Amino acid sequence: MPALLGVGIWTQHNATQLNNGSFTTIGTYNLLYYRAASVLHQATGQEIDAVYAELATRVEESLGNEPFGITAKWRHFHYAGSQQLQSAMTKVALDVFLEYPLQYFLTIPVGLYRMLLRVSGILFWPGFAWNVALLVVGSIGLNHLRRQQDWATGAFLSLPCLYFLLGTLLVQTSGIDTRARVMITPLLAVMAAYGVAHLLNRRRARSAFLSRPADS
Repeated sequence: MPALLGVGIWTQHNATQLNNGSFTTIGTYNLLYYRAASVLHQATGQEIDAVYAELATRVEESLGNEPFGITAKWRHFHYAGSQQLQSAMTKVALDVFLEYPLQYFLTIPVGLYRMLLRVSGILFWPGFAWNVALLVVGSIGLNHLRRQQDWATGAFLSLPCLYFLLGTLLVQTSGIDTRARVMITPLLAVMAAYGVAHLLNRRRARSAFLSRPADS
């Protein structure tokens, strides 16, 4: 109930102050200035600041404004705004995707790498190795559930992962690291626990088989 009240108050605040009755507008900003910007950068080879300026110019033109003196910093005026601004930003982003569909799909592996493997800072290599191990052992655990035909547990663990992964990749493939997967990390850990248990059971079974007397 407190969470529902807080969401309602903030949504009403946005409706009153911005004429936009939504809880957050950051998704649209990310869609344009991260996802579409990445696609446009890869497709044209422009410097990223030039990409930001071009996208901001397209938004202002879509709104019927005179796009004079727009630079990369203009995107900061688009963090929050009216429903008209949000619609214009969405339209510009979708136009970029339709214009460069190949680059749209080619940037998806980059987003997966950033979400699932990349760690920022001095712990890059230890973090990278840990994430690789987590995914490998988690995959073993999920495959074990499949072989056991434990479909309910497998679905409970995998479907939310797919939901959050796809939802994130729709709006952002750059400017993120493994912090973006915080919603699914506990589920990956449970998969890995199943994987470790399976590997340990196989090792025990193998040891027991090898240690049996020859005449048994």
